[in-house]
Amino acid sequence: MAANKTILLLSNEKDYNSETVFGEPYDLIHSKIEAHQRIDNKGKAQSEPYGGIITVVLDRLPSDEIIEWGMNPRRYKSGSLVMELSLMGTTAQKIIFSNAACTSIKVRYTRHGEAYAQTRLVIKAESIIVGDFSLDNAWTKY
Repeated sequence: MAANKTILLLSNEKDYNSETVFGEPYDLIHSKIEAHQRIDNKGKAQSEPYGGIITVVLDRLPSDEIIEWGMNPRRYKSGSLVMELSLMGTTAQKIIFSNAACTSIKVRYTRHGEAYAQTRLVIKAESIIVGDFSLDNAWTKY
């Protein structure tokens, strides 16, 4: 069985670019990305995609960096989710996000399984890039 994995990389910079410096990588046990389009009564798409909601679950307690990000409403980060194929040693997919807020942080303790604690984060980003597709929520700048 392949030991594929997904990691979360975070930067204190609001905007992602080719020179972005990341902190420690966080191994994920779950990740989900949401984008939506409004539809008409026939089910046909009627709007540009919107959303940019990323949900991730870490198999550990949150670091001070994560806690501060989740508790400070004025803290924005850029980062990426990197899905790696370990057998081939390659990156299968990279999802890049910029100007993102951590809008929810939940820590769960359990006595079962391999990880005694899990941290669930909901991240809302102004922009997300997946391959050649980009989603820009065009947040109002103050």
